[in-house]
Amino acid sequence: MQLISRYCFLAICLLVLFLNDPKQVFAQEITNKTIDMPHSSLSAKVDGELNDEIWQHAKSFDLSNVNYPWNNKPSPVKTSAKIIENGEYIYVSFIAEDPEPEKIQAFLGDRDTRWGDDIVGIKFDTYNNRRLNYEFFVNPFGVQLDSIKNEMTGSSNDSWNGIWDSYGKITPNGYQVEIAIPYRILNFEDNNDVKTWAFELIRSYPRDTRVRISHIPLDRNNDCWLCQYPEIQGFKEAKTGKNLMVTPSLVANKNQTKDIYNPNDDWHSENDVDAGVDIRWGINANTLLNVTLNPDFSTVEVDSGQLSINKTYSLFYDEKRPFFLENADYFASNYDLVYTRNIADPDYGAKLTGTEQSHSYGLFITNDTETNFFVPGNTGSDLATLNRESHSVAFKYRYDFTDNLSVGAISTLRTADDYHNYVMGLDSKYRLDDSNSLSGQILTSSTEYPADLYQSFCYGENDSDCDKAMDVDCVFGNCQFSEQVHRTKFDKEISDQALKATFEHNSEYWNVTAEHENIGKNFRADLGYMPRADYQSDKVLLDRLFYGEEDTFWQEAKVSGL
Repeated sequence: MQLISRYCFLAICLLVLFLNDPKQVFAQEITNKTIDMPHSSLSAKVDGELNDEIWQHAKSFDLSNVNYPWNNKPSPVKTSAKIIENGEYIYVSFIAEDPEPEKIQAFLGDRDTRWGDDIVGIKFDTYNNRRLNYEFFVNPFGVQLDSIKNEMTGSSNDSWNGIWDSYGKITPNGYQVEIAIPYRILNFEDNNDVKTWAFELIRSYPRDTRVRISHIPLDRNNDCWLCQYPEIQGFKEAKTGKNLMVTPSLVANKNQTKDIYNPNDDWHSENDVDAGVDIRWGINANTLLNVTLNPDFSTVEVDSGQLSINKTYSLFYDEKRPFFLENADYFASNYDLVYTRNIADPDYGAKLTGTEQSHSYGLFITNDTETNFFVPGNTGSDLATLNRESHSVAFKYRYDFTDNLSVGAISTLRTADDYHNYVMGLDSKYRLDDSNSLSGQILTSSTEYPADLYQSFCYGENDSDCDKAMDVDCVFGNCQFSEQVHRTKFDKEISDQALKATFEHNSEYWNVTAEHENIGKNFRADLGYMPRADYQSDKVLLDRLFYGEEDTFWQEAKVSGL
């Protein structure tokens, strides 16, 4: 009850502030005149030369504002960009001049790994609702960096990898980059009307100080930089990807074995043929259906190595499987409730995502041949595995009441024989003004574990230690079992709640974060990444920022207090 009353108090505060009708900062932030996107029937060869005829008809921009760490001061280097589209691709080019080109920081590397290099790029908010934006960046050697930034959660998903073209080359005066972004990898209103997107052109220039250079000034007292992006209109002939895409797969292998200790033994062959198919159907301009049957993930990039030494909580691994990655941000919330790496080996899956005016929604269903989930705790977590198939469902809905207030509902379900976990909750974010925001989420869960699950977390030679797990003498004695025995040894269904409420102030000289978090001891979110339970936290973090001038030996200093 105490947990629910706290959230009710937060909800009442949000409602009162909303009804007071504060200034609509969204409309006031967009002060730049809307730009017309030039259109051409020509195309460009992406080779970094920038000599194709189409560039003569492109719109030109100068990137002359340093937004960070300097406050909209003139750029120390000259950068020019051009942009144009032809109904199939958006073409973007950059000429990044450098008075000392030998100091350019650029290396060949894997995709999404060279964020520390010299880079140039563009951001697009294709729905112009200031909630999500695509980010496309390139270093001087053409290495691509792309992601989707979620303004609601403040996080970027760089696991998303679109298929687009880029080329970079170093020149005697700096470097230049050519980019071609196909419309088929973007989500937007697919019609014959003029469309309006928000965008920003950016250069990152790392020398003694890394400076962020943009074609627009940004107010650092306004925490939502996406809200300040200017608009570009046109895209009348732009079309999303084909309505139906079918990708079949066939994996065949043959194994031969022989008993080396028996010279008369013949070779024994074992053949295995696996067929599958992925279907991507654009039901309409704003609704996408993904279906996978017997998927094969053997071609997916392997996980990067992580050290597990002296870490008591389970490691987090990025999702890289295309079926789960596409439109994954539709399921984002304050807590990570949809961690699809928990779904190990599905034999089928279906996902529906869409946006319609102020509504956005996502739903997916899978059948997993394995059942894996985290058992959380307050000193550590561990992985539980059930030798049975399970069904997983996730649903997320968000409604944008205004440009400043969004409210969402989320639910996840996992079920198997003698096991289930149900989670339901609400989340909200409200921008009080340019610098201040409130966000919160309340969740409730219901869980039933198999009766013998706790035995998999006993490590002693004496099996009877597990049965003593709840005895006081054993808890403070020498019985050898992990905390997860306590977290899974129940003879009935358990339920509990979780709450997170956050106030944030972000301005030029001050950052303040005040957060209350309470995760009940019996709360479980088995489809998500929530390795903690029986956990409470109240914290206030205060940062005071100081900025130096361009010609000083220091550029930024921060004093923090917790």
